[in-house]
Amino acid sequence: MIRIVEPQKLDKFLEGGKERSEDFKALVLKLVNRVGKVNEVSAITGVSEATIYEWIREWNKERAASLESHRGE
Repeated sequence: MIRIVEPQKLDKFLEGGKERSEDFKALVLKLVNRVGKVNEVSAITGVSEATIYEWIREWNKERAASLESHRGE
């Protein structure tokens, strides 16, 4: 079994940055897609459910706009 030494330090590390990187957001969204439950991903990542839902809306809106722009070409 794989064990993480002092996992509580991970929470402190994640809380340290106010701005979330795009990579982190993408990872959270990938977890939501895999796990299927925003509340579980929120508990794992420490990102509020409201923020995750906002990121999902942003992702879907950006992807929809990107698809629309490609259709016009």
